[in-house]
Amino acid sequence: MRVDITSRPTRTVMLVSALLLLAPAAALADPPGYDFMMFPDRMALVVGDANQAAKGVISDENAAALTAGVQPLSGRSIVLMYHGKYYIVPDKRMPNGEMASHAVMSAAKSAGK
Repeated sequence: MRVDITSRPTRTVMLVSALLLLAPAAALADPPGYDFMMFPDRMALVVGDANQAAKGVISDENAAALTAGVQPLSGRSIVLMYHGKYYIVPDKRMPNGEMASHAVMSAAKSAGK
């Protein structure tokens, strides 16, 4: 039996099959602009000189040692590299009245287009 791949039903089945194979990957993909901050438990990020960063999952013992005596971030915070230096700053109102976090999220959405 020979399949005619030029027929409309066959092309439709082939297209749907290809889309079904890609659907799981699309469902697991990070939304634009959010992959940096989506950390699993015990994920640590080391930032050094400009444009250098390494991240990895560390042991419970190391995570406990790192967090001893420090307070977790509360509310929204922004990690920013500016003029070659890294900053972690709390969300705040910008001179134009917009919250800084909204400006960053808008920039992330625009970059994903």
